[in-house]
Amino acid sequence: MPLVLPNEGLPDWLLWMVKDTAGGLPDLVFTLFTNDIEPDQATTFADLDRATFGGFQEQIMSRADWISPTIDDDKAVSQWGTVPTEFTVTSDPQEVFGWAAYNPGPLRLMIVERFDVPRDLAVGNTLKVLPRFTLTTAPDV
Repeated sequence: MPLVLPNEGLPDWLLWMVKDTAGGLPDLVFTLFTNDIEPDQATTFADLDRATFGGFQEQIMSRADWISPTIDDDKAVSQWGTVPTEFTVTSDPQEVFGWAAYNPGPLRLMIVERFDVPRDLAVGNTLKVLPRFTLTTAPDV
């Protein structure tokens, strides 16, 4: 029989994953990626081409800034802050395919999300991203 994470406990699991600082868990680092990949379970940090356009700087995702998780449609959901992070292109425009978060110690990819539509950024364009993390127990098929 498969392991089940009931809805009642899902927010706690997600809370421990993104907000808990016990045991010296590091803050993750937010980045954007510019290569046209379809992330899956085998995607690694080395697979990503990180953005380098003028006006972009990777951001430390402080654990304190994650919103306490709630249950929405049988999923625990949290987001990093309440206001999107903004990047205005000042030089060297790029096409951005998504965002990711990585552990800066061993350079391990922790979260990766491809945008529904890539953002082809030009100088003067502003990209806004509000990272969300969803945790669910998938049905056993």
